[in-house]
Amino acid sequence: MRLLHLFVLICFFGVTLTPHATARPRVFEGPYPAEIYYITDGDTFFARVHIWPGLNSDVSIRINGIDTPETWRPKCEGEEIAGKAATEFLMKLFDSPYRGAVLDKPMAKVELRNVKQGKFAGRILADVFYNGKNVAQQLLQSGHARPYDGGTRTGWC
Repeated sequence: MRLLHLFVLICFFGVTLTPHATARPRVFEGPYPAEIYYITDGDTFFARVHIWPGLNSDVSIRINGIDTPETWRPKCEGEEIAGKAATEFLMKLFDSPYRGAVLDKPMAKVELRNVKQGKFAGRILADVFYNGKNVAQQLLQSGHARPYDGGTRTGWC
């Protein structure tokens, strides 16, 4: 089943198996409805994306345009604390007391726009909207994130 999902992502999101130095990833405007099942950290979550009626794909999604402190392998205690705070902010934003779905019910329903392939295999980038509001902007305004364009990240320590 996972292979089928990977195949769908490769076909649908235009991922090529051979890298091209000058190629830009294709951007799919959307909108695509998605259901969040697990929050990885402040800028990444796992969701079921509804690509077409009856066609869904489970995928890791990084929120486009922001960076939040790491919760996995933080470089210092300050980053770990800030990373947990960003994750908790996202949980509260989605009105969920848990990082993951309970009894296979999604935590929140969001809308994805401007979807493209991420730097890492199996993850996509997208503008994420919840209740019509841009999630990246809410994280930036709250101080839990900073702008990020995909280049080298500066540390949080």
